[in-house]
Amino acid sequence: MALIFNYLKLFPRWSGEFLIILSFLATLPVIYNALKAIKNRQITVDLLAGIALIISLIYKEWISVIFINLMITSARIFSDYTTSKSRKAIERLMKLKPQKVRVSRNGKIEEITLEQVEKDDLVIMELGERAPVDGIVEKGEAILDKSSLTGESMLVFKRKGDKVLSSTIVVSGNLEIRADKVGKETTFEKNN
Repeated sequence: MALIFNYLKLFPRWSGEFLIILSFLATLPVIYNALKAIKNRQITVDLLAGIALIISLIYKEWISVIFINLMITSARIFSDYTTSKSRKAIERLMKLKPQKVRVSRNGKIEEITLEQVEKDDLVIMELGERAPVDGIVEKGEAILDKSSLTGESMLVFKRKGDKVLSSTIVVSGNLEIRADKVGKETTFEKNN
């Protein structure tokens, strides 16, 4: 804003025309989006800002028009930035999902894809592995880190009969867990 005022001080003869042209150009995208909102029968920020801009244009309040447009532009930049950060965080979380899982079926250990895990499969988890499903510990003892799921840095001890949530990591020990929730039903999937 200070840059605009400094520019106007340098060229006082063109300041009025400059403000008028800048005001109209900056208002066009907002008015366009406001008209789309009216067509879709929605109340949006652009609709409200469009009303304020039209009133400011009618009363020839050029500085107000520029200020409103500056605020709308700032809000869009902030929204794009936060959306981008959220998208990247979700992508990082999705990389946490294990792709291969070891299960015990009919006394044999098989390595299968995460999509092939079924409810009641006996999933084997060893040191450093991430739980691919929600389930109940059938065998073994382990200390789990659930910070990737809950944000809590506290470690938890699990043994036979305890519930294990997907995405928790084995920090110490080994577990065999009976799959209770798989795929889209897991805690990890529901939280993302």
